[in-house]
Amino acid sequence: RPAAGVPCLSHAALRPRVSRKCLEVEAYYQSGEGKAAVQVEVADAEGKVVKSETGPAQEVAGASALLTVPWRDAHCWTPLDPYLHAATVRIAAADGQVLDELYPERFGFRELTIRGGDFYLNGMRTHLKGQAAPPFGQVAFCASEEYIREWYRQLKEVGCFAVREYSGRWAAGYQCVWREKYYDIADEMGIIIFSHVPAAEGLWTSLEDARIKEGLRRRIADYVARYGNHACCAMWFQHFNTGAYTGDIRPDWMDGSHPPDKHPEMRFDLPARHAAMRWCEQQLREIDRDCR
Repeated sequence: RPAAGVPCLSHAALRPRVSRKCLEVEAYYQSGEGKAAVQVEVADAEGKVVKSETGPAQEVAGASALLTVPWRDAHCWTPLDPYLHAATVRIAAADGQVLDELYPERFGFRELTIRGGDFYLNGMRTHLKGQAAPPFGQVAFCASEEYIREWYRQLKEVGCFAVREYSGRWAAGYQCVWREKYYDIADEMGIIIFSHVPAAEGLWTSLEDARIKEGLRRRIADYVARYGNHACCAMWFQHFNTGAYTGDIRPDWMDGSHPPDKHPEMRFDLPARHAAMRWCEQQLREIDRDCR
């Protein structure tokens, strides 16, 4: 790592803009001061460098620096053609000396947007067909690479290419090494995932505590930084049960026969739940520029 006081990086966000024919690279500083220039080198699937760009040297005055790379002929990522590039992001001093460098990171050149009630992939209206939850159950994080690839293959065989990420053992933020494996394979096979971001489930009653609030915001930011560059990550979602019915409450108790004053477990407090979810959504919009 760089010496004390020398600018260094924590991570970088790679944001392909198919509509504007460019790649936005936002480098996030971990610490340091002085001047630095953001550099990016992009290789194709065969390892050949196809883009190399250096921004101007600027004062490390904020938390990040943005570099826009023109790219008119990029090979786009789609479920039918899941083509992947790899980007290496660096920062350099005014004399060209490299101050810090991140590990190469794979990404797909694709742009995901929502207009009206329609979902668009690379400017084309796309109907998402898929499965609401992975079929792994209690073996979710013991599945082999062959098992995962076979599941994705079966989805695509019947015309599906989207997955809502959730199961009993797929709680957001846990078993992150295994999540990386599922996402890597989804990138390669052209699967779109609705990623279960850490949110207010289990914490909605505690968000009045400033320390818990700040801890949850950091967790959301870490999650977006770790997984946001995956081509498969189409959108973030919060667990719907946070804002409504929860699976640990018997449905036949919701007819008024079990009043909350006698059965504390029936105290939904929906306004507090919804307020917590809106707060988490606001954090996501502030952290991830693609959510704005």
